[in-house]
Amino acid sequence: MQFTILPTPVLSGLLLLVCTVTQVGPFSAMKKVVELQDGDEVVQRSYAIVFDGGSTGTRVHVFTFLNSTETGMTLLDEYFQEVKPGLSSYADSPSKAASSIVPLLEKAKTVIPAERWHTTPLSVKATAGLRLLPAHSADAILDEVNKKIKCYPFHLLNDSVSIMNGMDEGLFAWYTVNFLLGHLNNASQSVVTLDLGGGSTQITFQPLSLETLVSVPKEDLVKLKIQENPGYLYSHSYLGNGLMSARLTILQSSSSGEKSADEKTEILHSPCIHPLIQKSWQYGGIEYLIMGLRSGKYSFDACYDRAKKFIGNKIHGVQETSKRQLYAMSYYYDRAVDSGLIDKGDGGIILVGDFFKAAKKACSGDGNVDMPFLCLDLTYISSLLHDGFQFDLNKEVTLVKKINTYETSWGLGAAFSLLA
Repeated sequence: MQFTILPTPVLSGLLLLVCTVTQVGPFSAMKKVVELQDGDEVVQRSYAIVFDGGSTGTRVHVFTFLNSTETGMTLLDEYFQEVKPGLSSYADSPSKAASSIVPLLEKAKTVIPAERWHTTPLSVKATAGLRLLPAHSADAILDEVNKKIKCYPFHLLNDSVSIMNGMDEGLFAWYTVNFLLGHLNNASQSVVTLDLGGGSTQITFQPLSLETLVSVPKEDLVKLKIQENPGYLYSHSYLGNGLMSARLTILQSSSSGEKSADEKTEILHSPCIHPLIQKSWQYGGIEYLIMGLRSGKYSFDACYDRAKKFIGNKIHGVQETSKRQLYAMSYYYDRAVDSGLIDKGDGGIILVGDFFKAAKKACSGDGNVDMPFLCLDLTYISSLLHDGFQFDLNKEVTLVKKINTYETSWGLGAAFSLLA
């Protein structure tokens, strides 16, 4: 993928990173504010609407920025709301996929002043859920969503509705986190971002080691500038290794294709599921019946064996990341909350080994009907971090959902791109 650095005429001194799929920027001059200070010369407020079409749900982010002659562009506020299921669940009913985002579109209208609707850019970016669908199914959903958003008074571009490239997903998330941490202008302080979605997972960081630049695949490197300093970002997206995709594959690995009496539902047996549990689960628009093994075998070791075989040699660790600070989000965060490793509101720092301990605990009880997949999910995350990315059990991981009240999703990076 080729990238070109171009000067941005509207925002003096900023840089715009352009690729064939998306545009990222201008992060270097963005600053966050909690409240306006007296004397600020505000030129105008700007708004951007970003829809994150994930595999398990669709989320809308409505961002408010300020353009000031003294501070440039500043992030002032963010509105966030989610609906479930994700767009990919409507593969057989594309029009229902479009209808599912109507409440989010209506809410966006209430957040943004009516006089600014026509100047507010809107983008719908679908991720791994749609990437995993057959092309004709994904295109049908995108077409219906495109028709729906054209009924609203927001500013649309030619590619306002699209499937986002996995690398771009990683890049946007990295920019968002490091921007909110204030580390964009200091490569040595920048952090590695780990994002675990439903259908894919990404790892992104700014290499400091020449050995890294020489040894990693060139297709995983992006050349860019941040605050006039040239550098590279490493980003790799693993399609099919998101938590929900991995869950399905691991469940299927110990099943024989058994069907329900009506032949409509596939029954999946797994040593990762307690034998007392019988749970209906839907993913990608298909319903499954989840059960433990008839033999009653249920343990962390048996589940870990399945997860480790699934990881195989598909995930590649980069040695430099073992010495860098890790920030993990999305399902890493959610499952850490579910297992009591961190507080839901505050997040926190844990060790990779803590995921293993939590997995062993989840896989040894009498079964939690409310969280029947906790054993499987925690075991997969443990294997992904340790066997896949090669992180030591004593490696610290900072788990975040928000930084300074702002969501740590890739949506903020995408919003910067829209306004640029």
